[in-house]
Amino acid sequence: MLHRRLTTGITAFCTLSLFLSPGAVCSAAGYEPVQAEIPVACVVENSQREHTFRIEMESVSANCPTPSPDTLTVSEGKTEQFTVTLDEPGTFLYRVFEISGTDDSFEYDTTVYNVTVYAEQDGDGSLIWAVSAKIEGSDKKPERIEFLDKSNEETQTTATETSVTETVTETTTESTTALTTTEESTTQAVTTDTTERTTASASRLIDRINDVLTGDFTPVRLMFTLTFAAAGVALVTGLLRKKKRDDTDSDEPDTDL
Repeated sequence: MLHRRLTTGITAFCTLSLFLSPGAVCSAAGYEPVQAEIPVACVVENSQREHTFRIEMESVSANCPTPSPDTLTVSEGKTEQFTVTLDEPGTFLYRVFEISGTDDSFEYDTTVYNVTVYAEQDGDGSLIWAVSAKIEGSDKKPERIEFLDKSNEETQTTATETSVTETVTETTTESTTALTTTEESTTQAVTTDTTERTTASASRLIDRINDVLTGDFTPVRLMFTLTFAAAGVALVTGLLRKKKRDDTDSDEPDTDL
């Protein structure tokens, strides 16, 4: 009887000792939660104005603790962090990426990071954690999770300036062409008009030379014609008279015989 009671007491003590041990307490009540931190840095290139990033961290499997917050708003040049609360050992997978914005003046980073959060029991029964990350699609492990957005403002400004310059050049060229065309047309018109005027003047001068008028409005050309005709008549008349005298002299008898 005494032996049976002693055996029962030892069994009860061992059972109670089991529940009172540190390891047993952790197993029954759960681990003391710890918070794993995943920092994210955001950088902007070639921008002179403020820019913010929206970074999301999503769970890959259903058993992953939900990050807090699941979306970060990060100002350029700043670093913010996701927090994951761990209350049991395990390996948890996440994806971290930037949500592209709607500002056309920026080129948004499309890099996706595969993040692994490890949780395991330490020697004293508490949880310890570690985080590793690599770029999705490669085995490259970056020094930190970083997103880089590039500004296209300088390119757009240059394109705008080039467009304006081309427009001004085209306008100037068109104006110059129009002016040249106008000048050519004017020159041609003036030349034609001058030629016509010169021709008309020459024609009038010739007409004036050919049609110089005397006091009685008789043309000189007609006067010259009449003068030459009169001279010809006089010459012919003189020749006829001379011939007639010669004939008369030849018909008279010689008185010396």
